[in-house]
Amino acid sequence: MSADLALATDRLRSAAAALAWSTPASRDALDRQRDDRLRRLVAHAATRVPFYRDRYARHGADASQVRGVTDLERLPIVGKADLQSCDERDLLADGADPARLVERRTTGSTGQRLCIRRTWLEERTLGAYRWRALASFGARRRDRFAEVEEPLDAGSGDATGLHAWLQRAGLYRQQRLDALDEPEAILAALVAGQPDVLSGYAGVVARVAREALAQGETRVRPRLVALHSDTLTTQMRAAVTEAFATRVFALYDCNECNVVAWECPETGVFHTSDDTVIVEVLRPDGSAAAPGESGEVVLTSLHSFAMPFVRYRIGDVLVQGDPHCTCGSAFATIRAVQGRMFDYFPLADGRTIHPYELVNILGERAPWVAEYRLVQERRDLVRLSYCARESPTEAQLDHLGTGLRDFLGPAVALEVEAVDAFDSEGRAKTRVCRSRVASDYDGTDDASEGSR
Repeated sequence: MSADLALATDRLRSAAAALAWSTPASRDALDRQRDDRLRRLVAHAATRVPFYRDRYARHGADASQVRGVTDLERLPIVGKADLQSCDERDLLADGADPARLVERRTTGSTGQRLCIRRTWLEERTLGAYRWRALASFGARRRDRFAEVEEPLDAGSGDATGLHAWLQRAGLYRQQRLDALDEPEAILAALVAGQPDVLSGYAGVVARVAREALAQGETRVRPRLVALHSDTLTTQMRAAVTEAFATRVFALYDCNECNVVAWECPETGVFHTSDDTVIVEVLRPDGSAAAPGESGEVVLTSLHSFAMPFVRYRIGDVLVQGDPHCTCGSAFATIRAVQGRMFDYFPLADGRTIHPYELVNILGERAPWVAEYRLVQERRDLVRLSYCARESPTEAQLDHLGTGLRDFLGPAVALEVEAVDAFDSEGRAKTRVCRSRVASDYDGTDDASEGSR
């Protein structure tokens, strides 16, 4: 069997396993499967992806020596800035056509945005493994799901016929609600849709929950709530639990890998998705953190071959867990996550906006921005600080400033400043969208129970 045919067969088997919501029979079986896929991925990246081919050559890294997870330290770690600094085509496997790939853009929770590309099969496989995580909380294939997040732009390569067919068959029925809508509108849509499972951005769903409590609205009663993307605080969890009278679970995810870990319903720690992603928790010296120690997260996505992520630093800090969960699962664990903390901005004109509104304008009008911070200093003042890939022209700065000021309105001043670099704040992901007026996260920077 040729290498390409073996790889294609492996990916089809993975997709079938994901759709079946299958779980590894044992830790030994999981380790064998994971190491085999890792060998295929690293060999593929080293020979067919220009970025990794060149990087490994520069570092003297021999990909053939990587036989399993214990050999990963032979390879260099890469960061988002490394990927942003090269031609986008060099990040793709030889022969991959960007026009035929599914395109997703990160939200920029580190202050750096990145375009991610996957094949249709890779996208569906990772999505199916996400459904598996929900199933561990008690989700069922015929449930009505409501997902509160930013709408996805289908874009080229993302044929959705299979999902539409499944929904017509009464399976995986999903209602997508725009996380940037007003909480009253989201709540009304939930009342109308009556979901069995509610999922979405932790901060947004918590705000909708508080709106439900304020209105005395008791008609939204999902069987479970699964929150992700923003860090889930104890106060957020309490509000959602009270408003919807159900149990709340946390997912830890990222755009590059989809689900990384999910909360164990029995123990409250997080099961790592070891058959889809390798999670390394590293000390400052690069050695592996012991259980109970915190460290920086480095991920390897085992199902991304069109645009691989091998030893990819995402900017989060985790507390390492035990290699086995006391619930008996084959998956390893992490104890806690410090990830994205996005505050709402209450403005002087009475509006309360999600900072994604500003981030989206930034992405559309300023592709020359490499990294940013948005801080609401007062109700009438927002400050944007940025590092540029290349010095912007006056016209480019005016174009960006006009878009942001038009959205903020005349009651809110905007200050824009260029900086050479941002403080990494001790390796932890910084709070890139922060309100000094009101925040769910003040005092929680070093303690989190939830998701990225």
